Amino acid sequence: LGVGIYAARSLTTAEFGTYALFFSAFTVATVLPTQLVLVPAEVATLLARGTERLGVLRWGWRGGLPIAVAAAMAASVAAWLGARASRDVLLAFAVTMPAFAVASTFQDHVRRTLHMAGAHWRAAVISLVHLLTIVLSLAVLELGGIGAVWRPFATLAAANMVSASVGYALSRHDLRRLITPRYRRME
Repeated sequence: LGVGIYAARSLTTAEFGTYALFFSAFTVATVLPTQLVLVPAEVATLLARGTERLGVLRWGWRGGLPIAVAAAMAASVAAWLGARASRDVLLAFAVTMPAFAVASTFQDHVRRTLHMAGAHWRAAVISLVHLLTIVLSLAVLELGGIGAVWRPFATLAAANMVSASVGYALSRHDLRRLITPRYRRME
């Protein structure tokens, strides 16, 4: 919400309309990898106990990343083709939105998995780091003179990448001890 308010205040009306279109494309891009691969794999771990459920974190990247990247790129192209904006605006959103879509998909996966493994405090840390990274990133990008159209999605991508990495780092001890089970896509 905060980044949306920031975008509404820092972008022109036309740029904000394009941002909204690309944000809708982001929403579409996250559904496919989440529902086709990640949630079914997470549900498959419910038979495991506690931290054993974290094994799906390793598998999620391998199983979900190709689909997440393809969905994000396809959604970005669709938004580009549907938008009426300058090339500079389209380029900024077409580059940063897919990065945000992929990063957000996996940050959500890490957070859900940590909750399912009973590591609620780690999931809470992810959310706190996410919020702090948003504030810091917006400040750095603005002070650095980065164009307003680059800031919203770049900030969200950075916040998701940093917070997901923190989740992995906090879980590395548990992940080292686990044998990663194989999960199949829902058929």
